[in-house]
Amino acid sequence: MGFSFITGWFSVWQSRSLYDYDYGHSWSEIIDSMRNEDSSASGFVVAIVLGLMMILSVSIGALYFFADEDGLSFSGPSPQLIDWHYDHLSTSGFDEMGDWSGNGVQVCIIDTGIELNHPHLRDIQLAGWLDLIDNRSEPYDDEGHGTAMAGILVAHGSIPGVAQGVSLHVVKALDYSGSGNDETIASAVNWCINQETDIISMSLGGSPGFRFFGQSTDESENAVQDALDLGIFVVAAAGNDGGPDDDGDVESPGSIQRVICVGGHDRFGVIWEGSSEGDNDGGFFPPRLPNSDPDMKPEITAGGHEVAVLMATNSSGFTEYGWGSSSGTSAATAFATGAIALALEGSPNLKPGAVDGGQDAIESVKNHLMNSASNGNSDHDDLLGYGKLNAAKLFEYVNGESPINNSQNELLEFQDDLLSSVTTNKVLIIGIDGVRGDVANIVSSEDNSAFGRMQQEGAWTYSSDVGPISVSGPSWSSMLTGVWCDRHGVFDNGFENHKLDSNPDIFELIESHDSSLDTTSLVYWEPIDSTIIGNDIADTQERFEEDEDLHSRAIEILQDDSSLDVLFVAYDDPDYAGHRHGFSPLSEEYVEAVKLADQRAFELLEILDERITIGEDWLVIITSDHGGGGAFEFSHSPSTEIDRTTLMMVRGGDTVLGEMENSVVVDVAVTALRHMDIPLPTGSNSLDGRALAFEPNSEDARSPDCPKHISYTIAENSETITAGLLGLSGILIAVSVIWYKRWKSKSNDE
Repeated sequence: MGFSFITGWFSVWQSRSLYDYDYGHSWSEIIDSMRNEDSSASGFVVAIVLGLMMILSVSIGALYFFADEDGLSFSGPSPQLIDWHYDHLSTSGFDEMGDWSGNGVQVCIIDTGIELNHPHLRDIQLAGWLDLIDNRSEPYDDEGHGTAMAGILVAHGSIPGVAQGVSLHVVKALDYSGSGNDETIASAVNWCINQETDIISMSLGGSPGFRFFGQSTDESENAVQDALDLGIFVVAAAGNDGGPDDDGDVESPGSIQRVICVGGHDRFGVIWEGSSEGDNDGGFFPPRLPNSDPDMKPEITAGGHEVAVLMATNSSGFTEYGWGSSSGTSAATAFATGAIALALEGSPNLKPGAVDGGQDAIESVKNHLMNSASNGNSDHDDLLGYGKLNAAKLFEYVNGESPINNSQNELLEFQDDLLSSVTTNKVLIIGIDGVRGDVANIVSSEDNSAFGRMQQEGAWTYSSDVGPISVSGPSWSSMLTGVWCDRHGVFDNGFENHKLDSNPDIFELIESHDSSLDTTSLVYWEPIDSTIIGNDIADTQERFEEDEDLHSRAIEILQDDSSLDVLFVAYDDPDYAGHRHGFSPLSEEYVEAVKLADQRAFELLEILDERITIGEDWLVIITSDHGGGGAFEFSHSPSTEIDRTTLMMVRGGDTVLGEMENSVVVDVAVTALRHMDIPLPTGSNSLDGRALAFEPNSEDARSPDCPKHISYTIAENSETITAGLLGLSGILIAVSVIWYKRWKSKSNDE
């Protein structure tokens, strides 16, 4: 019996190649045409130089598009994919699971492998790995299907897995084409048994064997029976031949009696047209008894159409990854596996080998699966099963209580109320325009340095990244909204066609959550006040022509306004000095401007010292919108690494002391909102940053896909372009020589 994975199709959102030129053919035509006109050495040189210029042009274009170092790494899932994912979570009840994650449950996936270099899987530590195809010791996936299925279960990031806490075992039993054989699948199942796993997930299928008295002519079906006899839950795909071409039954091993067979529906719960129909009536040949509850096929349907998945393959050590969508009962199988893992986390006594585990536990969970299904009842439908998967209801049926226990909620609310009566969370964000990270590091050694104090008392870094565009408009927008330029639509200081209206800043999020909170913004740069924050959003919004006046007002408010909850100040002097005297540690005027801003921040910290003693927990963030002096001393364009690198300092709240890695400017908004207990936007509106200062091991923030200014490409490839210009000069000289020779020849003829 042959096996293949059960995914109808993949829709990839990025192409693998942007260019497909036949260079040899192009060169040949150019050289031949030149020789027909003039066979001199000068013509040949011109042709070669012109060919080199073509290579240069294509190379610059390729460098512009291919900016990543490790394979084709794309910027992140699109908002539509994120939206689809959360639709599926809602339809299947995963959005009601609270903090349950499948912790302590052992899951074994049999598929094409797993690519752990995908950004959303890099934090995953496999509990077990076996390669039955090429016998490699390190995990890989040369097809991509296994990575997609594993991602549905355990991925971190903006498309989170439904059971991230499970211990994951992966067997590569399908080859680069997604195919396998009966013996290999049987070996994979037996390995999962030997690993003492609780659930075997099989997003694959093939034709059933000949079964008689509990035995089958197929080794894989016998291995699955052995797993079931031990109380191991086996979840398998129904198949994708639904519709007019349906062969009348689900695939094997989903057709085996105690296996949980999963059909597919779309993100709204409507059955997917490709989901296979079950045959539950029995037959004479091969002899088969009719199925009965709770083993009618398929038992359940889950997300199987327009499912957001991770895309990754690794062949010959070269990794390609991205995000895409999938349709097929493979994905539905992964969702159902996650739901069962969550239920077993709540009732570990039902796991194989546990006190209540075994075949009876499988039957019990299947009954609960039948009765908990949305619109579920005992009247089975050969296409719809018992109904749609509902993870939260299944958990409640299996465990006797909802995933979020009411008494626990009441206790947590009481504790929160008690703590809030003792301390009040507040936020101070100090933004300083135009501070290079290395200069901030130098200044931190000064006496009474805010940078130095924050480094001792909090989380810090002098290599925070402001994103791909080191310009004030995009950077301040990213800082205050928590999303990158490819979402807020600010690419320069003109703010043309921006999307800030659909990406609220932290003041909008705070005020919409609790308008009684007292918020204040004091800035130098006018667009922060009028465009990024917007008029009349914070309770107090003031703009100043001089940093000195701004600072005096900040001191006044911190000292006198006892009800103040959030204060944002944005100084400008370092940027002013940098544009006039150079963004450089060798520029005395620039360094002095950074020192002055640092001293002003230190004064604000001292005022907070007095306020904190009266029961206030102040989170302080000090950062900047860009560095400077990369390619050009008096500018912070064209967004070189030095232009993009600045400081990030965080103190207070749940901050973990120490140096931060991979800090980015969009972390500011998320960190502040987390400290203020403001609910973060979810789904397609999820913010791009994370509270890195609270969770140092957080996954890296999403990489933005923003257009880079042409000046960046020019600066990054200045040597190549210089060589190209020299080549162009050579062309002009050669053409001039040819023209002169022809002109002289014609003159002689005359």
